[in-house]
Amino acid sequence: LLDLSRLQARKLVLVESDIRPAEIVRDIYEWLQPVAQEKKLDLVMEIDPGVPDIVTGDPVRLRQVLFNLAGNALKFTEKGSVGIYLQATYDQDAPAFLIFKVADTGIGIPADEIGNIFREFEQGSAVRSRHSEGSGSPAATAQFNPPFMHA
Repeated sequence: LLDLSRLQARKLVLVESDIRPAEIVRDIYEWLQPVAQEKKLDLVMEIDPGVPDIVTGDPVRLRQVLFNLAGNALKFTEKGSVGIYLQATYDQDAPAFLIFKVADTGIGIPADEIGNIFREFEQGSAVRSRHSEGSGSPAATAQFNPPFMHA
């Protein structure tokens, strides 16, 4: 929440350095594998072979966002799987565009609350009550295209 406040106030300093996005995805997978095993969930990782080895961006923010998305997916998934995916798309006239995706078989978010999750400091009732089924089931997906990274 502090980072969100700083970002909105344009006071969040993003560090640009060379990062290896596939390595970051593999690290997140390794860190979260014990959690998945403990909950008897399958943790899946797929990295598109076309992903550039090195891109420029903020490695701390990227790790933070991916870890939070995947960690929450594991937290709110009772059975099934959580997947962490990294894809690259290319346009001849533009640099590579990376897509990071976390998908799970968790409870999902009710259709009437999906718009709420993108408001500040909001949480869907499905998050508060783990017993409801939402439109995210059986494969809820969170996808982001970080503004703090470019190829």
